[in-house]
Amino acid sequence: MNPRAGSLTNSNPTHERFWPAQYETELASFRTVFNSSSMGVRKPEPHAFATVADHIGVALHEIHFFDDLEVKITDARSIGMTATLVRGPADVANTLANLH
Repeated sequence: MNPRAGSLTNSNPTHERFWPAQYETELASFRTVFNSSSMGVRKPEPHAFATVADHIGVALHEIHFFDDLEVKITDARSIGMTATLVRGPADVANTLANLH
């Protein structure tokens, strides 16, 4: 696991209480899950991405962003992030396998 790996989600506190039990295995890959309702900003707002980058101590161009909405991918790329449009689990697996 990358020690700086984090996840950013647009969600709310009700859903956040559900995640730990339902997605325990998946969430184990992330040091931090950033929730938009706690942050007061939502992806794809540039400030949301910048807040995460600052918190984990990396530049935006060092972050690889995954999302299932093209607009969010486009917005992430417009501020220097690399990004993958996710249409299924294979998109994530293939991208991670090819990252250096």
